[in-house]
Amino acid sequence: MPKQYSFWERGTRWYYCDISQDLFKNWLVCRVWGDKVSRRGGRKEHLCENLEEAEKLYQYVVKRRKSRKYEQKE
Repeated sequence: MPKQYSFWERGTRWYYCDISQDLFKNWLVCRVWGDKVSRRGGRKEHLCENLEEAEKLYQYVVKRRKSRKYEQKE
Protein backbone atom coordinates (compact mmCIF):
# COMPACT_ATOMS: atom_id res chain seq x y z
CA MET A 1 0.00 0.00 0.00
CA PRO A 2 1.41 3.41 -0.89
CA LYS A 3 1.63 5.75 2.06
CA GLN A 4 -1.48 7.91 2.40
CA TYR A 5 -1.12 11.42 3.71
CA SER A 6 -2.68 14.85 3.29
CA PHE A 7 -1.83 18.40 4.32
CA TRP A 8 -4.34 21.27 4.58
CA GLU A 9 -4.18 24.99 5.34
CA ARG A 10 -6.72 27.68 6.17
CA GLY A 11 -5.42 31.14 7.03
CA THR A 12 -2.70 30.60 9.61
CA ARG A 13 -3.98 27.14 10.61
CA TRP A 14 -2.61 23.87 9.20
CA TYR A 15 -3.54 20.20 9.53
CA TYR A 16 -1.77 16.95 8.56
CA CYS A 17 -3.02 13.36 8.55
CA ASP A 18 -1.42 10.07 7.51
CA ILE A 19 -1.80 6.29 7.67
CA SER A 20 1.25 4.24 8.60
CA GLN A 21 2.36 1.09 10.38
CA ASP A 22 4.44 0.94 13.54
CA LEU A 23 7.26 -1.54 14.22
CA PHE A 24 4.73 -4.13 15.40
CA LYS A 25 2.71 -3.89 12.14
CA ASN A 26 -0.18 -2.08 13.86
CA TRP A 27 -2.03 0.43 11.66
CA LEU A 28 -1.94 4.03 12.88
CA VAL A 29 -3.72 7.19 11.80
CA CYS A 30 -1.68 10.19 12.89
CA ARG A 31 -3.26 13.66 13.01
CA VAL A 32 -1.15 16.78 13.60
CA TRP A 33 -2.41 20.38 13.68
CA GLY A 34 -1.16 23.82 14.52
CA ASP A 35 -1.01 27.55 13.93
CA LYS A 36 1.77 29.28 11.97
CA VAL A 37 1.61 32.45 14.09
CA SER A 38 1.15 31.25 17.67
CA ARG A 39 3.12 28.00 17.09
CA ARG A 40 0.53 26.15 19.17
CA GLY A 41 -0.78 22.79 18.05
CA GLY A 42 -1.25 19.16 18.89
CA ARG A 43 -0.88 15.57 17.80
CA LYS A 44 -3.08 12.52 18.12
CA GLU A 45 -2.38 8.93 17.05
CA HIS A 46 -5.19 6.41 16.65
CA LEU A 47 -4.40 2.69 16.81
CA CYS A 48 -6.63 0.82 14.33
CA GLU A 49 -7.60 -2.86 14.22
CA ASN A 50 -6.86 -3.18 10.49
CA LEU A 51 -6.14 -1.21 7.32
CA GLU A 52 -9.83 -0.84 6.48
CA GLU A 53 -10.53 0.86 9.80
CA ALA A 54 -7.53 3.16 9.28
CA GLU A 55 -8.72 4.12 5.78
CA LYS A 56 -12.23 4.79 7.09
CA LEU A 57 -10.88 7.15 9.78
CA TYR A 58 -8.58 8.82 7.23
CA GLN A 59 -11.53 9.45 4.87
CA TYR A 60 -13.52 10.91 7.79
CA VAL A 61 -10.66 13.36 8.46
CA VAL A 62 -10.51 14.32 4.75
CA LYS A 63 -14.28 14.96 4.72
CA ARG A 64 -14.08 16.98 7.93
CA ARG A 65 -11.25 19.21 6.64
CA LYS A 66 -13.24 19.92 3.45
CA SER A 67 -16.34 20.83 5.46
CA ARG A 68 -14.22 23.23 7.54
CA LYS A 69 -13.03 25.00 4.34
CA TYR A 70 -9.40 23.89 4.60
CA GLU A 71 -7.47 23.95 1.31
CA GLN A 72 -5.59 20.75 0.53
CA LYS A 73 -1.93 21.24 -0.41
CA GLU A 74 0.33 18.86 -2.31
